[in-house]
This record gives sequence, structure tokens and C-alpha cells, in this order.
Amino acid sequence: MKRSSIMLFLLLSGYQAFAQYAFRGQVRDEEQNPLVGAHVVLNNTYLGTSTDEHGNFVFKRLSAGEYSLTVSFVGYKPHSQTITVDRDMYLTIVLEPDQYMADEVVVKATRAGEKDPVPHTNLAAEEITGREMVRDVPYLLKMTPSLVSTSDAGTGVGYTSLRIRGSDATRINVTLNGIPLNDAESHGVFWVDLPDIASSLENVQIQRGVGTSTNGAGAFGATINLQTHTLHKEPYAGLSAGVGSFRTMNGALKFGTGLIKDRFAVDGRVSRIYSDGFIDRAFSNLKSFCLSGGMYSERSILRVHLIHGWEETYQAWSGVPKAALDTNRTYNPYTYENEIDHYEQTHYQLHYSRELSRHMNLHTALHYTRGMGYYEQYQEEENPCHQTFFAHYRLPDVVIGGETITQTDLIRRLWLDNHFYGMTYSLDYKSGSSRFTLGGSWNRYIGDHYGRLIWTRIAGESEIRHRWYLNTGDKRDFNVYTKGNIALTGKLNLYADFQYRQIFFSITGDENGLTDVGQEYTFRFLNPKTGLFYSISDRQEAYLSFAVGSREPTRDNFVDAQAAGNPPPVAEKLYDLEAGYRLRGKRITAGVNAYYMYYRDQLVTTGEINYVGYPVMTNVPRSYRAGVEAEAGGRLGNRFSWSLNATLSRNLILDFTEKIELYDEEWNFLGYREEKLGNTQLSFSPSFAGAAGWQYEWFSGFTTDWQTRYVGRQFIDNTSNLERSVDPYWVTDLNLAWERDIQGFGSLQIRFMIYNLFDHTYETHAWVYRAVVQEVGEYTEYGYFPQAGIHFMTGIRLNF
Repeated sequence: MKRSSIMLFLLLSGYQAFAQYAFRGQVRDEEQNPLVGAHVVLNNTYLGTSTDEHGNFVFKRLSAGEYSLTVSFVGYKPHSQTITVDRDMYLTIVLEPDQYMADEVVVKATRAGEKDPVPHTNLAAEEITGREMVRDVPYLLKMTPSLVSTSDAGTGVGYTSLRIRGSDATRINVTLNGIPLNDAESHGVFWVDLPDIASSLENVQIQRGVGTSTNGAGAFGATINLQTHTLHKEPYAGLSAGVGSFRTMNGALKFGTGLIKDRFAVDGRVSRIYSDGFIDRAFSNLKSFCLSGGMYSERSILRVHLIHGWEETYQAWSGVPKAALDTNRTYNPYTYENEIDHYEQTHYQLHYSRELSRHMNLHTALHYTRGMGYYEQYQEEENPCHQTFFAHYRLPDVVIGGETITQTDLIRRLWLDNHFYGMTYSLDYKSGSSRFTLGGSWNRYIGDHYGRLIWTRIAGESEIRHRWYLNTGDKRDFNVYTKGNIALTGKLNLYADFQYRQIFFSITGDENGLTDVGQEYTFRFLNPKTGLFYSISDRQEAYLSFAVGSREPTRDNFVDAQAAGNPPPVAEKLYDLEAGYRLRGKRITAGVNAYYMYYRDQLVTTGEINYVGYPVMTNVPRSYRAGVEAEAGGRLGNRFSWSLNATLSRNLILDFTEKIELYDEEWNFLGYREEKLGNTQLSFSPSFAGAAGWQYEWFSGFTTDWQTRYVGRQFIDNTSNLERSVDPYWVTDLNLAWERDIQGFGSLQIRFMIYNLFDHTYETHAWVYRAVVQEVGEYTEYGYFPQAGIHFMTGIRLNF
């Protein structure tokens, strides 16, 4: 009998351990009205859902146990409680109105919602600040799907960039608090101009593919949406400092007043970063500050952001010659002590949000960005690639003792002086489980490009700061969009999005080289998008979408084409088909997304760079990217978590014709040689890329974070020639962190980071120039960008 009782107890215990229950509930306001679309999350699991049109939610097949529940809804205070699931249960949750409007309305119009059929990744502040101490945003995002980052100096500090699905920074739309961040002329984002912006970020969303309609440059491969300071109701302060390899140093001070008189709040940050870089002389000297002030009420937000960046970096964009990769990986051809890039940029933003009714919010913003800076270059008479003739600078030759001197050593500065201003707006309406948005923007950019001589070995008739060229770019960008997510049934949502965008761009004046670059263009784009989102169950969902994207050429595309005597480039068009599936469980999450991106007239790199380091590009009639992105993550207990992602893709130009420049033995240009190569690989588009990481908390406050990335072979140009490619590489970083709360003080964190743990030798980027010279044959010049071997960073952070 005793033995039978023991067996019965064990069976019942086993049943209890493996039993699964349903947890249902309803979310209401204080007047007992159901709240539709409230977020219901079981913390420390991957389970989350939204309430339906009746305010109801359900979690099925929950294992018995204790859970931490959080419910949130815009305009209401979050509700948290612990629940014990030991049977089927029902819970009614009443949310209290928040006396302050939520900051998420600032970026909501330009972001993908949880039921929009768009592949996207959301990162919260703790995920951002926990990954890096000093490196730029491209390295903060390095573990997200299909992303490849690179650094000119080899350490992730200074000039850095990223690609997503092989698309470079000029095809990735970036907004800061909903304001366009891409440079209007180049379409690029220069993260070095906003040093340590990561310390001010509250959250980030990355959309892959065309994505949802947004403001600014056309999203032609991805969208990155950044949000800085939001409301912190309690005062805070933080101090951080770090040191590392290559004389890398950083320091930052953050503060916030909390709510003053229950209405006002001020937040700020000041930062300083310095690094010698891995490449010889490739130092980065960076300074920045942010200041933000807000006035909050129950139904409105008025907030001002001031963000300033100052950078001075030694030029390293020429890369390392291929022949030197095995013998002198840190080689830098520049030796003049002040061969620098110097730039300052200040962003002013004024945001106003207003709740017009229970279902409708309005957000408007004014912005102004002021930028000014220069490249300083030493030009040697003995270097045939340098521009040293007096005639080039609109100066007469110098006659000394009857001898005519036509050229001289000199130092010059190539200046950029610009203004960017405009406004954005959005009107968001929500009814039940459906949401509609009307938004748009108007922006104008005016930028002067000019050159000044600051020293010549033989002066002749030149004046101090002699200016030899000036041209002005004027760009006006208008767009309006409307989009909606309509609940057709309790499980099926229809997404529709339509954008009209108009661009007027003109250039007046002459370029370096005395070429008249006067030209003007008008572009008009219609960009429709549609898709379906299907909730299979409370743990599974699927989506399908189709989108059209359009993009105008950059200033350099126009200028480079004119300099080469080619027809002006034309606008690109992208047809993007996406289909995905996501699964969420208590301890595991997984997803897969398939995409097919077909381009007409895509601008692709030729492999060359121009005289200021930008890639030279040309249109190709037809090309495509097709691939599969897979993600997974999980938790084992409360101490161990893991994540991985992988992208397998095929990236082709259809029927590519290569054009190679022809010169005589005196390097006089003769024309082009054309060769039909058939279907070739798109440059810098690896067929496989992936990342994997795990995090383990050894004991309270001490964690280890392991991050490994692999990038497959990248071709430098579009010929699919292995000789002109970047070898595959994988690199591992290890982050050790210890954090402890100090009673009555705050918290202390000490971190030690090991980059490139296994000291792998690799390059992330390169360029190539090819020409055919009579009596010589093919001439080829390479520039590779090696990354540092094993190196370290350690730092301390105090939070008050």
C-alpha cells in the first residue's frame, strides 16, 4: 500500500509538471471599456500577444508555474503582477490612465507595427548599451540579420559603415526621432558625425527590404529608425569611462532632471572618444553632446532636441595595397601630419504631439541641421596622381629666372558647407484593431562645395585661402503617404501603404578640375505597398507583402558620370516580395523570412573610388537579390540565453557588360573596352552571412556575452573574379560584465571586452581600379581595409 501511494504521488507530480493550461483575460479602462491592441507579455519568456476587438487575450498550453505579467497600452500606466498558473484561469485587468502622453507617438508613424507584414528587429536601450562601449552604431547592430559592418581604421571607431542584404548605406533610410538623417546629396549616413549617439538612444527598429513608408531618402534595402531621449520621471545621472588598445579612450556624462513640477524634464549627455586606430596614423578625435528638454501633459508633448557632433579623423580611405596585406597590414599611404577630415554638425529638432481624441493623435516636427567641414590634403609634385599644376587652380604659371614653373607642392582643403531644414507630420487614427496613418514631410538642402589653397611651396600670384572652385547643390524633397492596417477578421489583417515622393535637385558652378557641373533634375515616384498578416495561433504568425521602392541618383553619381563623359544616371526601381513565419514559445523563438528583390536600373559599384573616397557607380538594367533569413533564440533556465541568425542569398546582375577604361602609354584617355560577362555576382553581397551568441550569468551580477559573426566571400566589383574579392571571415568578441547595486548610491558596472578573440586576420571591405594601357597591358590597383587582431577595452560605469 505504501509503495502504491508513492507511485501515485509520483504520477500526479509528473502530470502536474507537464500539465498545460489556458490563461485568458480582458483588459479594460477605468470605465470598463475594452482596450483594443493592448500588449500583454509574460516576462522572461518569448510569449506576448495583443488584445482583440473586445479587449480579450489568451495564452494556450501554458506549463504550470509562476509568471510575471506586464500589460501596457499607449496613454495608460503599465500594469505588472505575478500570476500562478495551476489551472485554466481568467483575469480582468483594469489600466489606469497615465497623466502624461507617451513618447512613442514621435516615431510611431515611421515604424512597423507588430501586425505589419514587414521583417523587422526591435532593440531596446539595454540591448544597445550592453553591446558596446565605444564603437559606432554599425557595430552596435552587428548581430542583427543580414548586416555587415566595416571600419576604415580597423577598430570600429571613426569612419564606419554597414550593409544590409548587400545594400550600402546610401540605400538604407535612417531617421532620428522621425527626422531624415541621410545626407541629402550623398544619401549616406556618416556615423562619425554623431559620436557616441548610442548613449542617447532609447530604442532602435531595423526594417529589412523596402519596409513601410517613411521620410527622407528612399528605403532601397532597409530602414533604421532611431529614437533618443524619452521621458524619465525620476532624476538620474551616469558617468562612464574606458580605455583600451590603440590608445582608445572614452568618457561620457549623462543626466536627467526627472519631472520638474510634474510637467518639465531636461536630459543631456556629453562625450569624448579618442583612438589611434589600427591603421597607421588613422586616429579619431571625437566630441559630442546632446541636450533635450520637454514639456509633458496628459494630452500633449512639446520637446526640443539639440545634438552636436565634432570629429577630426586622419584619412584612411585609400586602404592597404593588396601586395602589403601579408607584410604591412597597417600601411597608410598618407604621411602628411594633417591629412585629416574635419567636420562639425548640429541638429535642432522641435517636436509637438497632441492627442486630438481617444482614437486620434497628431505629431509634427520642425528641424534644422547645420554642417561644415573639410578634407585637408597634401599634394606632391612628384606624385603623378596628385593635382599640382597651377592651371588646375586657376593660377598662372610662375616664371623664375627665365624658367617657367607649371606645378608645385601644395596643401588644399576641400570644403562642404551645408544647411538642411524642413518639417514632418503624421496623423494617426486607431479604431478597434485597425490603424490608419496620414503623414509626410518637406525638406530642403543647400550645400556649397568649394576648395581653398592654404599653402604652396611656390606661391606665384596666389592669395592666402585662394578658392579655385565652387558649386552649390539645392535639393527639395516632398513626400506624402497614407497607410492602414485593417483587421479583416480576428486573425487576418490587411496592410496597405501608398507614398508619393517628388524631388527637385540642381547643381550650379564648377567642380574640382574646373568642370562645369551645372545640371538639374526632377523625379516623381509612386511607391505602393500591400500585404497580409495572419495570426495562426497565440504563438504562430505568418505574413506576405509586396512593395515598390524608388530612388534617385546621388550628387556623386551625376558628377562622376559627367567627369567620365557618360550619360547621366537614371533613377532606380525595386520590386520587393517578402514572406515570413514566426513562432514564439515559453523558452524558444524562431522565424524565417524569404525575399525576392528585383531591380530595374540599379546603380552598382564599378569597384573604383573617386578623389574623396566615394565609390563610382553605374546603372545596370536588371538585377536581383533573393534569399532566406532565419532567426532563433532561446533560454535555458534563468541564467543562460542564446541567439542565432543566418542569411543565405543569391545576388546577381543579369547580362552584365563590363566597361574598362583604355589609355595610351602616356595615360591619355582613349575610350572603353566592353566585355559581356553574362550573369555575375553583385559586389559586396555575400551569399552567406550569420551571427550566433550566448549569454550566461555565472552568479548575481556577473555575465559573459559571446558574439560570433561569419561573412562569406564578397566580390569587390561585379565581374565575379576571385582575384578581386574579399575572403570570407569569422570573428568573435567576448564581453565580461559585473554589475552591483550600491545601497543609497545607485549601481556600479565594470566591463572588459575582448575583440577578435581568436586573433583572426581578415578584411571587411576593399576597392579596385582597373584600366588597359597600351604597351603595358592591364593595370590594376587595390585598396583593402584590414581589421585589427585581438584587442581590448575595459571600462567602468556609475549610475546614480
